[in-house]
Amino acid sequence: MAGMQIAPSPAGSEGRGDDASDPNLKEDNYFSSGPALGLTRGMSEIDLSSAHPATVLFCFSKRNPLRRACIVVSEHVLFDRLILLIIVVNCVMLSMWAPNPTGSQVNINEVVDGSELAFLLIFSIEMLIRVLAKGFVRHKNAYLRDAWNRLDFLIVIVGWVSFILDSALAQSGGQQVDLKAIRIFRVLRPLRFITGITDVKILMSSVIHSLGSLFSVASLMFFLVLVFGLIGMEIWGGSFRTRCHHLDANLTALHDDRPCSLNENSGRQCDAEQVCMSGAVGPDFGFYSFDNIGYASLTVFTLITMEDWPNLSLHMYDTHSQYSVIYIIIVIMLGSWFMINLFL
Repeated sequence: MAGMQIAPSPAGSEGRGDDASDPNLKEDNYFSSGPALGLTRGMSEIDLSSAHPATVLFCFSKRNPLRRACIVVSEHVLFDRLILLIIVVNCVMLSMWAPNPTGSQVNINEVVDGSELAFLLIFSIEMLIRVLAKGFVRHKNAYLRDAWNRLDFLIVIVGWVSFILDSALAQSGGQQVDLKAIRIFRVLRPLRFITGITDVKILMSSVIHSLGSLFSVASLMFFLVLVFGLIGMEIWGGSFRTRCHHLDANLTALHDDRPCSLNENSGRQCDAEQVCMSGAVGPDFGFYSFDNIGYASLTVFTLITMEDWPNLSLHMYDTHSQYSVIYIIIVIMLGSWFMINLFL
């Protein structure tokens, strides 16, 4: 035992026996030395091994020069900032478009429509770069695995569909088809700011996760509106259609929009030479009404939002009595002060 000597390991071979045959490690070492060193120099914070699969689209490996360039470009901070700048320019161009152009606006619309192809090509190239860098859909961090990337993909595809249909109809000389329903997707491009700003993404994710709780609050609000709408139908059903009429041969109605009370002991009473009769259209062209559950719910919702509630309260006083204030106070306290604040 004393004379036994252990042969030293070959230089540089310690701990590499199992790793030498690992193809993924070979791919990773390729980015740390050799031809890819010039592309990745200055990007030490980028983990090219874990974030990007060995092969994408069944043919592009990490050794492919085109894919190496796409990985470096997609991970560079200037690439995201450039895309955000292009989105800003695109939004400015869209805001300059006039639906009914006159004079110089016609030329502006032509410039805006002409720039659509340029923006569409830029966003298509961006999508292709990201797909070549991280894969399309099969891999863990693939392009379509991200929800915001799916929105970008939809915008690009719909843009190309609109462009191809416009070009085909123009060349065939056929009648132009209104593609506004498809082109409306391009106004979603400002949402791509969310993918480039981390704080906004976190805030948006929090809002999305809170939608379940908001749905419960909305259900409670719907129940509240329904209950008070039914109560209103029992008290004011059909009463908003009343008007004061002159006691002449034609029973001419007064030229006002205020209803009256059919009860002689409460509400608004007509003058001595007038009579209260039903059959007219409700106030504000019939918008305020408790004749059915639909209009009753709208009237209660108007009262909850406190939009034009003084006029609505006056109509309730005129057709019933001063005790209508009890109904109004309860609706405003439960709906406006309590339920709406739950959303906030």
